[in-house]
Amino acid sequence: MIFHWYPYHMLTILLILISVVMLSYVFVHRHKTGTWYSLGILSLMLLWSVAQGLEFSVQDLRDKLIFANIQYIPITIIPVLYLYLSLSFSRKDFLLKKKYLPYLLLVVPAILNILLWTDPYHGLIRQTLYLNAGGIVPTIGKRFGVTMLPFAAYNFSLTVVTLAILANTWMDKYFHYRDQAKYLFIGLLVPTCTTFLHFFGINFYNIDMTPFSFAITGILLTHGIFRHGLFEIVPIALSHIVNEMKPGLIVYDKFLRLIDINPSAERILSVYGQRIIGLPVSAALAHVPELVKVIEQRKSCKDEISYCVNNSQSYFEVTVTHLENAKGTSLGWMAQIYDITERKAAEDKLKQDKENAMTLYKTAEQTSISNESAFLQAQIKPHFLYNALNVIAVLCRMDSEKARELTLDLSNYMRHSFDFKNLVKYITFEEELEFIRAYVRIEQARFKDRLNVIYEIDDTEGLRLPPLLLQPLVENAIRHGIRKNETGRTVVLRVKNLEEHYLIEIKDDGAGMTPEQLDAILPEQGAGGVGLTNIQKRLRMLYGTQLFIESQQGIGTKVTMTLPKRKVDVT
Repeated sequence: MIFHWYPYHMLTILLILISVVMLSYVFVHRHKTGTWYSLGILSLMLLWSVAQGLEFSVQDLRDKLIFANIQYIPITIIPVLYLYLSLSFSRKDFLLKKKYLPYLLLVVPAILNILLWTDPYHGLIRQTLYLNAGGIVPTIGKRFGVTMLPFAAYNFSLTVVTLAILANTWMDKYFHYRDQAKYLFIGLLVPTCTTFLHFFGINFYNIDMTPFSFAITGILLTHGIFRHGLFEIVPIALSHIVNEMKPGLIVYDKFLRLIDINPSAERILSVYGQRIIGLPVSAALAHVPELVKVIEQRKSCKDEISYCVNNSQSYFEVTVTHLENAKGTSLGWMAQIYDITERKAAEDKLKQDKENAMTLYKTAEQTSISNESAFLQAQIKPHFLYNALNVIAVLCRMDSEKARELTLDLSNYMRHSFDFKNLVKYITFEEELEFIRAYVRIEQARFKDRLNVIYEIDDTEGLRLPPLLLQPLVENAIRHGIRKNETGRTVVLRVKNLEEHYLIEIKDDGAGMTPEQLDAILPEQGAGGVGLTNIQKRLRMLYGTQLFIESQQGIGTKVTMTLPKRKVDVT
C-alpha cells in the first residue's frame, strides 16, 4: 500500500486538529449530560477525516475501497448519536429510557456496512467502479445501485427528525438554552446539506466535502462552547438518577429563572405537567411563598417550610446549594426538597409524650406532697396531746373558763390535723393563722410567762397559701428554740406586704444552731425533717422560691420565705 502527499491534505490535517481539540475539551467535561454522545460524534468525525485523507493518499483502487468503506461507519452512526444528543438536550427522556431503541436504530447501519464490505461479491451498493484521476486528487468513480436508496433515505430521515427536534427546542420560548439549541441545529444542518449534494453527484472536483463541512460545525460548536457554555450548562439535573430520586430537585439560574425540576419536585410542589421551565421562580412557584422566600435569599442555606397539600399541612426541608463551574463562575442554584412531614409528626408526638410525662411527674409530685401534708396533719404527737390534756385538767379546777378556751383550741388544732378534706391546694392566710394561734395558746398555757409570740402582720387580704406551710415552722421555733434555751422566750411571726411579693419571717431568740447543725437540717441537703422538706418542695413547685434559714448558737434562728403575688409556672 503506497501513500502519496497532496497539498489538499493540509485541509485534512486542519480538520483533524479541530476534531482533536474538540474531543479534548468535551472529554474534560464528560460528566455533563449529553457529552458522551458528543464524544462519540467527534470521534467518528475524526475517523471519517483520517479515512478520507488515507483514501486520497493511496493509488490502488482496491486500497481506496478499504478506506472508503471505513468512512461509512461514521456516516451511518453519526445520525443516530446526534439524534440521542438532541433528545438528551431537549429533555425527551421518555425516548432515551426505551432500551430497545438503540438496537432498532442501528439495524440499518449494520446491514449497510455488511453489504459494503461484501459488495465485490454481489454489487448491490456500488456499480461500474473505476479510478477517477480528473480531480485534484485521485478518487473512486462509481454509480450507486438501487439498493443504496433505502439506506440513504433512512439516514436522511434520522437527520430530519433530529433537525426538527432541535428546531422545536430552538423556537420554544420556555426553554432556557435556546441559543445552544441554535448552534446544535446549524452544526448538523451544514454537513447534512453537503452529504445530500454528494449523494446526487454534486461535488467539488469529485471530492465529498462533508468531512470539511464538519469543520464549520466544529467552529460553530466551539463558539457555542466558549460564548454560551454549551457543555457547561447543558441541563445538569437530567440524569436518570436525578429524575428517579425521591427528594425534589429544582435548578434555577442567577436571575432566579427556573432551569430544571425533577418529577419528585413536580409532585411535591403540585406542578406536574405544567410548563414552568424558563419562568421566574416567583411566578412558577407563587403558590409556595415560603419556598420562594428561601430561594430569593440568593445564598446557600438550609430551612424548613410548610405547605398545604390536599387540605393537609406538610413540612419540607429545603437545602439550597450554589452552582459554579471550575473557574468559579456562578451558574445558578440548586434546591433540594425533602418531605419531613412524618419526621415532624414523630417530633410532635415525642414532644407531646414529654409534656404528658412532665404532667404525670408534676401530678405525682403534687400527690407526694399532699400525702406528706396529710401525714403532717395526722401526726399527733402523744406528748403534746398528753401535756395539753393535763393542763386543761388542772385548769378545770382553777379557771374553768380558761379550761374551756383551751379545750376549744385543742379541738381546733386536732380538727386541722385530722380533717383530710382540708387537703386543698390553697387556704387563706387567716385560716392558717387561726391554726397557729390555737397551737400557740396551748403552748402558752403550759409554759405561762416563758413563751411570748408576737404577730407583726401587714394587710394579707388576698394572700392564699398551702395549708401547714407556716405552722410547722412556728412549732419548730417553740420546740427547738425556746424550750432548749432558758433565757429565750420570744417568737416573732412577721408578714410584710411588699410590691411584688409577701415576705414571711419566723424568728426566735432561742437556742440557735452551730453551722454544722444548720447544714444537717437544711432541707436542700435532704437531711431535714419531713416538715421542712415538704415545705421546701411546695415552695419550689408552687412559687419557684425556697426556704432560707439563718441561725447562730445562743442567739436564735430566723426562717424566711417569699410568696409572689402572681403565681408562677415552675417546671
